[in-house]
Amino acid sequence: METMISFSVTQLEQLRREQELLLRRISSGTFPLDETMIVDEIEVAKFLNVTDRTMRTYRKERFFRYIKIRGRILYLKPLLFEDLVRLSMTAGSPADSKRPH
Repeated sequence: METMISFSVTQLEQLRREQELLLRRISSGTFPLDETMIVDEIEVAKFLNVTDRTMRTYRKERFFRYIKIRGRILYLKPLLFEDLVRLSMTAGSPADSKRPH
C-alpha cells in the first residue's frame, strides 16, 4: 500500500515562516523550546487533514519523528517541518522517505 501525504501551499508557507523565525532566534543565541514549538498528534492530523488511524500508519512507516510522553504522541515543529519537506520532495516514493527517529 502506497501512502501519500498531501498538504496545501498555504500550510507549507506557514511552516516555512515558523522555521525561518526559529532559525533567526537560534542565530541570535536563543533556542526557544517552549510549548509553542510542540504539537500533539491531533493537531498534526488536523493540519494534514487525515484521520488518527492514518497518523498511526505514518508513525509505523516512520514518516515523522515524534516523542511519546505519558502515552501522548508529540511532535517538535522544526522536525515536523523537515519531515514534511523531505516527504514532499520524495512524494513519488514514500518508502524511500522513511526515516528512523
